[in-house]
Amino acid sequence: MDGFWRGYGERLRLFFVRVSRFAHVNICRMKKRDPFDLQALAETREEIEFQREQRMARFRDQVKAAMSTKDGREMIFSILDLCQLQVSSFNTNALSMAFAEGRRSVGLDLQGSLDPDLYLLMLREQHDRRKH
Repeated sequence: MDGFWRGYGERLRLFFVRVSRFAHVNICRMKKRDPFDLQALAETREEIEFQREQRMARFRDQVKAAMSTKDGREMIFSILDLCQLQVSSFNTNALSMAFAEGRRSVGLDLQGSLDPDLYLLMLREQHDRRKH
């Protein structure tokens, strides 16, 4: 039992560092943050929102670039097909249903970021592929 607790603090610190990197949280900033400083909280929220908007704009540009080629449209259609947007996610097992709904949610987010004209072109091309 003593061997388990030896170095436990270091393992715990490494765990939180890994978790913070995964969650994109800056530990140093968290230590210096004053939860009662409303101005700083508002600025932090604005900065986070601005960064999120920048990432989403970049993502939409990347998806539009992929949709501008025939192979890219075929790949996006395959991803949407894997997400099973047209299939009910209902299941009597709650965990299976949550998994299916999560997969469907990713597909809906991707579908919402697509250019409508390119989306229709993708559907037409897929229809022609299945016909022949």
